[in-house]
Amino acid sequence: MTDEERVVLTTEEAFERLQVHHGSIHTCITPLPGGMVIGADWPVDDVRELIDEYGAELAGPDATAFGHGVVVIRPGRNPIFLETKK
Repeated sequence: MTDEERVVLTTEEAFERLQVHHGSIHTCITPLPGGMVIGADWPVDDVRELIDEYGAELAGPDATAFGHGVVVIRPGRNPIFLETKK
């Protein structure tokens, strides 16, 4: 997404969209452009701390189609995509 298209979410707005499974939220990261996708389940409290620190926004159409429609962008690091409700 371009800066003009970015939609910033509050922590509450992000959590309304996130899919919680037994106290955790599935995340994924792509360590290299065009490379593999690595997924992991993070405890809800850790995801909340991540969003509180870095903020969250709506992900682009590809990640949303993949079921990870919220993203946390950390300066100088790869974005973390969070699983969203269907």
